[in-house]
Amino acid sequence: MINLPIDVTANQIFNAPKSKDPKNKRPMSEEGQHYQEKIPLPPLYKRKHYFKNCKMCTKKHVRKQTQYQCKACNVPLCPGSCFEDFHKNMS
Repeated sequence: MINLPIDVTANQIFNAPKSKDPKNKRPMSEEGQHYQEKIPLPPLYKRKHYFKNCKMCTKKHVRKQTQYQCKACNVPLCPGSCFEDFHKNMS
């Protein structure tokens, strides 16, 4: 049995702030229109996460999978340097 304080509501328990993990921050590009989002799961996909090969790593002949993509471009990119390099080379 879990002992909870009597004056706590369900909303306070379930809507508690999530952890502030720096990996979840979405880096912005210089234009401000491009940011990273998780790749949406295809219909009827059974697993929790969907991965694609990173576009920039593929150019470097490295096979690296990512679950993030640029929302504006729909290009799968690793968080951090690949995302920034791709958008610098674009302009």
